[in-house]
Amino acid sequence: RRLVGVDLSAAMLERAQARGLYDVLACAELTEFLRAAPARAAYDVIVAADVLVYLGDLQPLFAAAGSALRPGGLFAFSVERAEGSVAGTGYLLQPSGRYAHAPAYIDSLPGFELLAAHSATLRQERGVPVDGMLYVLRASGFLTGAHDAS
Repeated sequence: RRLVGVDLSAAMLERAQARGLYDVLACAELTEFLRAAPARAAYDVIVAADVLVYLGDLQPLFAAAGSALRPGGLFAFSVERAEGSVAGTGYLLQPSGRYAHAPAYIDSLPGFELLAAHSATLRQERGVPVDGMLYVLRASGFLTGAHDAS
């Protein structure tokens, strides 16, 4: 029914505006934007592609997304995959300045049901593939399920 875009970068919003696809564009931090949305039923789908790499602790974002999504709404996102054990937090700040998140950490975040999780190359950085995960979650419960390693 309507497409809303959110970004901190005015330059990215200008690029989005030039495409002519969005009904609304907001220069805002995503978690705060979602917190300000009317409770439940504000959005059917939230997509965050190459966004969560700039956030370490995802709990505030997941809480805000869960509040902004209608029951059964979808949350699709990508994360850089943290390899091995990530002690304590479940995420780590990498030399690139981006965060990587462990699949077990994503599983531990409440409020969503796992629909799909797939390994993927997110982008090339200095000619090296960046491994990540693509997720689709449904607002309604707690995350469960195994992660596809392919």
